[in-house]
Amino acid sequence: MAGSPRSITSERSGQLAGLAAAVTFGASAPLTAALAGGASPLLVAGLLYAGAAVVLAPLAAIRVARGQAHLPRRADLVDLAGLTVLGGMLGPFLLVFGLERMSSSVASLLLNLEAVATVLVSAAVFREHVGRRTWTALGLVVAGGVVLVGAPEGSFDLLGAAAVGGACVCWGVDNNLSRRLSLGDVFVVSGAKAIGASIPMLALWAFVGERTGSPGVLGLLAVGAVGYGVSIGLDLFALRQLGASREAVVFATAPFVGAAVGLLLGDELGAAGVVAGVLMALGVAVLLREDHDHPHRHERLEHAHWHTHDDGHHDHDHPPDLRVVTGRRGRHLHHHVHEELVHSHPHVPDAHHRHSHSAPGEER
Repeated sequence: MAGSPRSITSERSGQLAGLAAAVTFGASAPLTAALAGGASPLLVAGLLYAGAAVVLAPLAAIRVARGQAHLPRRADLVDLAGLTVLGGMLGPFLLVFGLERMSSSVASLLLNLEAVATVLVSAAVFREHVGRRTWTALGLVVAGGVVLVGAPEGSFDLLGAAAVGGACVCWGVDNNLSRRLSLGDVFVVSGAKAIGASIPMLALWAFVGERTGSPGVLGLLAVGAVGYGVSIGLDLFALRQLGASREAVVFATAPFVGAAVGLLLGDELGAAGVVAGVLMALGVAVLLREDHDHPHRHERLEHAHWHTHDDGHHDHDHPPDLRVVTGRRGRHLHHHVHEELVHSHPHVPDAHHRHSHSAPGEER
């Protein structure tokens, strides 16, 4: 079965959403460094996610009140707690800690390691397929990170780099947990994450009584609203359409945006930074050219999410008593069943293509 125009359009929409998420998040790192004013990383990270909560929580509440969103199931709560603690609390804290100790442009380029962490976790833990081209691309990204050690004096700090690398590991796990929640409503999931991350961090900062500094509070809230709020919603949509590994590919453009913004704000990068940026950009380019098409089997699956009936995967009937929430362009929401199906078409490891690659005739 050839890939339908709808499936290709869905992939493109996922790529565009991922790029928009990358631009908004990428710019947030150097802007955070400029606005932190020596404040505690707990306070800064808490303000960023408080800004995200201001955007996302009302949207989530509206969608739930209108019956346009399913609340997370009890089985989802462990994943939601994991991505809140790792992606919403520890990751931002480590990033702000690292930004205190090194150039925001160099730190932004190091954020390319998030793609490496995401793919390694998805391959080792969630058994997502990773091809030779992907491994080659990740090797280029890692090589770029090694070259960054030669950045100008004062631009690279080993402890700061370790903190940024730790943030990347947290977000790599977060991306894979988010993939498992990506069929849920993006605003409900991301709104819960933002509230669940910001309140504990601000409360912990108030309890510990760390230095206050002179942060630009309103600026940090605004950066959080766009770079962590709007960006989260866009990124979860991209995860739904593309899968964790390929979402990481698109989102890997974020560090280059951050490096560029940092340079505009007066950072130094040096020859090593330029070489590292080129290597990492080559890695992203290789990943973006990955093509994946082979005969594959869909196991029987039951779930609920927004969908249409022209993508080759949703050909079910609507019984007269079925409760359906309708949206724009034929999209609608209800609980439905996917019966077992075997076919072949270009695809990505999205929520409907999480199969193994060990059967005869399948790509390895």
